[in-house]
Amino acid sequence: MIRSAADLDTPNSSASSRSLMVLVLAEAFGITTFLAAGRKAQGALARAGIAATPVRHPAQGGARAFTEQLAVFNASSCDGR
Repeated sequence: MIRSAADLDTPNSSASSRSLMVLVLAEAFGITTFLAAGRKAQGALARAGIAATPVRHPAQGGARAFTEQLAVFNASSCDGR
């Protein structure tokens, strides 16, 4: 469980607050699967005790890989819907 925004190693307090809110909402709605856009995001989530599947960060020259990885993830998590 996230106890404070400081548990998320994000660049500033505003980003930390938004991240905390997203995680609180995810917990409230039973969301258990997370994607992390980049290894830094994956590390921040891991430090908060949340396992996340990493995908290439699109802003770091990986837009095509990001799109492909996201499509594969969506296809595998849709249960045929």
